[in-house]
Amino acid sequence: MLKVNGHVLKTALEFFLLAKSAEEQLIEIDKISSAYSASMAFSVELFLKSINAETKYIPVLEVGSAIMYAPLSEAIKGGHSYIPLWKKLTDDQRIYLNSSYKKSKYWYSASSTLEDELNALDGMFVECRYSYEKSFIDISLCERISFLAHFFSEHLETEENHRYRWEQKKTT
Repeated sequence: MLKVNGHVLKTALEFFLLAKSAEEQLIEIDKISSAYSASMAFSVELFLKSINAETKYIPVLEVGSAIMYAPLSEAIKGGHSYIPLWKKLTDDQRIYLNSSYKKSKYWYSASSTLEDELNALDGMFVECRYSYEKSFIDISLCERISFLAHFFSEHLETEENHRYRWEQKKTT
């Protein structure tokens, strides 16, 4: 597993889980395809940002000698495009992700690498968010962005998430 910033990953998982809950509730995705795909696409962006994000703790309250701190994460800025985020990753990170993607059940065979798939789906968040400006959204792209989000949700973890998933497996 690739270790990432837990603070940013948590936000990515929130958008992912919101869309995934629609799948699990058997909501007809075609009726909410814009919102569903926008959530999945935004989660992919945040998953990528979580890889190189840094968290600093800033003081938010001082009482006497006691200081309360809150986390503040800084991620790579790059708008909503996946490609600048991908290119900021180290070679080792890209190799790991490409290799994991090709072995995963979410690999989209028309794209030979994860980078190819990110290129193909680049701009999905903006396209879905402003879907009223389009005559239609290609439903196959909705499925592909969902696969990509599922892949990242399973391959990016913090130590805490890994421990939580392991404990869940032990109890089931």
